[in-house]
Amino acid sequence: MNHPSVQTATAPQAIRVAVIDDHPLFRESVVETLASAGSFEIVGEGATGADALRLAQDLVPDIVLLDLRLPGGGVQAATGIVSTCPTVRIIVLTASDSEQDVVSALQAGAQGYVLKDSSGLELIETVRMSLGAIPMWRQILRGGC
Repeated sequence: MNHPSVQTATAPQAIRVAVIDDHPLFRESVVETLASAGSFEIVGEGATGADALRLAQDLVPDIVLLDLRLPGGGVQAATGIVSTCPTVRIIVLTASDSEQDVVSALQAGAQGYVLKDSSGLELIETVRMSLGAIPMWRQILRGGC
């Protein structure tokens, strides 16, 4: 018997992520954290601003997780990604809670800002939420509400 009104559920599409950080151990940990969540596809890894721009242009991931302080500059990479790949979202993943760094990241077009001392769950939630319409600024300054 044919039931045209019955639809089969499809699995949600994985969030495609590129991870850019010049510290290999940290980068590998981020990749492992996202991979273990099951809804992410790591499409590329890099260690420099040039890597970030190249990966964004070549692979067009949904998200680029980008350290601010890396060879070639994270802010410069973010600016280049925004201008050449406007559909790619950028989440800054950094150790800096400096107000100036936050402002620089915002001005460069980042949609999220996560401190490296955040938990894996916080990172996963931020990446998932960043695909929505509202930019996510998590863990920017300690002591706030």
